[in-house]
Amino acid sequence: MIELWLMKTIQTPCIGICSTTSLGDKICRGCKRFNFEVIKWNSYSEEEKLAVLNRIDLLTEQNLRNKFQIISVTKLQDVMHDFRFFYHPKFIPILLATWSFTKILL
Repeated sequence: MIELWLMKTIQTPCIGICSTTSLGDKICRGCKRFNFEVIKWNSYSEEEKLAVLNRIDLLTEQNLRNKFQIISVTKLQDVMHDFRFFYHPKFIPILLATWSFTKILL
């Protein structure tokens, strides 16, 4: 049986295509963590993990700004789930309110 505390821990953003270990990249092409963050992830505190995830979210937001228009949040979430794209559902309303988008039908 899985302990309740394990279910509350912050999960790794790894999507299984790590370029830091396979190609020696400084930043992983998959999860966008620095190589030292990948190596030390399991020793990080919850606060340190959250700081890394917040940095990745900010990077993602900056890279995608002005490129998309979300027509259906539900469809976007379904596609992101299907492609195992790491995201925080709580940020979707923020994106809708702050981004200026180029129209893309999802």
